[in-house]
Amino acid sequence: MASVLRGYKGSIKQYADKNNIEFAWQPRYYDRVIRDEKEHENIREYIYDNPGNWLLNKQGFENLYL
Repeated sequence: MASVLRGYKGSIKQYADKNNIEFAWQPRYYDRVIRDEKEHENIREYIYDNPGNWLLNKQGFENLYL
């Protein structure tokens, strides 16, 4: 699986470079295989709730690394 993801990411970056598209993968990111419906639901809730959690914790979007 790791070699498939590595190949996919490499081909996307190569395409962007070839077509002068500014592109970079998100730093400190890791790929994960979702193994069941419960894990999928937990991840979905995390993605949905995360922006609001940032605001509630007063971290704000200005503290995101770009």
